[in-house]
Amino acid sequence: MSLDNSQIIAFDLETTGTNTSTDQIVQIAYGYYENGALKDSVTKLFKPTIPINPGAERVHGLSMDKLQNEPLFRTEAANIREIFSKAEGLMGYNVGFDISVIQAEFERAGIPPLDLSNVAIYDAYLIWTRHEGRSLSHAVERFLGKPMEGAHDALADITATVNVFDKMVDEFSMNEYSGNDFTAIFKGNKVDFGGTFRWEDGEVVLGIGKHKGTRAVDVASKSNYLQWIMKSDFASDAKAIARKAILLHHEPLAFKEWIYHNYGKPSQ
Repeated sequence: MSLDNSQIIAFDLETTGTNTSTDQIVQIAYGYYENGALKDSVTKLFKPTIPINPGAERVHGLSMDKLQNEPLFRTEAANIREIFSKAEGLMGYNVGFDISVIQAEFERAGIPPLDLSNVAIYDAYLIWTRHEGRSLSHAVERFLGKPMEGAHDALADITATVNVFDKMVDEFSMNEYSGNDFTAIFKGNKVDFGGTFRWEDGEVVLGIGKHKGTRAVDVASKSNYLQWIMKSDFASDAKAIARKAILLHHEPLAFKEWIYHNYGKPSQ
C-alpha cells in the first residue's frame, strides 16, 4: 500500500520512563514508510540528563553506563525536527506516547514543537486493538508468522511496525483508507494527543480527573483546575488548550474555533 505516495516517517523511541512531560529520549529510530517497507532507517542513542527509571531500563536494556559517551538529545534536536517537519504522516506503534515525548524534548531544546495540524497519524497499535488488540510482539507473530526478534530496540520496533501495518491494512480491508481516515482512528475523540481534553457531543470537555466530561470553558470559569494543568507535568498541547480555555471562557464559540484551527474537528 502506497498511501498516495505520501512522505511518511515511521519512528519509535526508548525513554527514561513513561512521563511524557519530563522523561527523556535515550534512543530514537526512524525511517520512511514506502510501499510496505522501511527505507533509509536511522538509529541514534542519547545520554539523558535525568536517571533512567529501573523499570524502563529492564525493558530496553539501556543504562546510564552504556550511554555515558553518547550525545545529549538537544545536540541533535534541530536536525531531527527539520527531518520530521517535512513528513506528511507519522507512523508508529502506540505512537501518541512517542509524539508527546519528542515534542517535549524539542521544547526543552529551545526549538518549536512540530506543527501536526495537517500531518496524518498512522498507529498500528490502535488499528489492531480496534479489531483484536495485543502487543507489538504479538502483532509480529499474528501477521508475519514468526517470533519477534530484538523487541524494545527502537530500530527493530519500527521495522516490525511497518511490516505489520501493511499486513493489517490487507487483512482488515483498509486499502482504500486515506491519511485522514487513519488519523481519525488514532485520534478517536481526543483533542490533544494525550486525551486530557476530548470531544463529547461537539464540545471540548475534560477527559480526566474530577471534572471529566465537563466543558473546558465551564471548568475555566468555575475553578483553578486548568491552572493546575498548566503548572503540572502535562504535555505542551494540553497546557496550550488549558491556557486558551482560560483566556476565552467567556467566548466559547471563539474557543471552539481556535480548537478547530489548531487541532481539527472531532472525528466522525
